[in-house]
Amino acid sequence: MSEDTVRILIVDDDPDDIVLLTDDLAGCGYEVWTASNGEHALAQAQAQPVDIALLDVRLPGLTGLELIPRLQALLPEVTIILLTNYGTISQALEAVRLGAFDYLEKPVDPQQLRLVVTRAWQTKHAHAEVLDSLTHREREVMQLLAEGKTDNGIAEALGISVYTASTHVRNILTKLNVENRVQAAMVWNHHMGRHHA
Repeated sequence: MSEDTVRILIVDDDPDDIVLLTDDLAGCGYEVWTASNGEHALAQAQAQPVDIALLDVRLPGLTGLELIPRLQALLPEVTIILLTNYGTISQALEAVRLGAFDYLEKPVDPQQLRLVVTRAWQTKHAHAEVLDSLTHREREVMQLLAEGKTDNGIAEALGISVYTASTHVRNILTKLNVENRVQAAMVWNHHMGRHHA
């Protein structure tokens, strides 16, 4: 396996869905592992670290949502995409809150799946490069932002003006190409988890 090969874990209790997803992704050159439930997925992740996990929401035992933090504890750098037949807005919001990258409804359109997987991989690497290139001060601001500090709180902690703190935050959001502070905090926490795993 080359260093550039993207490793994907598919967790779904429907054998037909597993075959379709595996054939499609393996045909695109990805290395694919599969699991039929949450416990099996955790065992697979321990045995073979993966880059991306596709989780069905409805699984026997652990649900896909319950599996997210367990997988992230094992693999802080993993990118998670949820799959479901029963999508709701509240479920999608909860998935994103827990750290999922995206949320797709089944039956999954193969072209859409390939686009989301490609975007997940590119975003992950783009964010890592940006975070690695931040100045010392920007890293301090990011850490405080990830702790939930307001611009006032960041300014106070670092002994800078609120205007300067706000400017740093705006610049960081632009560099990361994210829409808000919550997304920036998620990127930072995933990045720091990867480096301290």
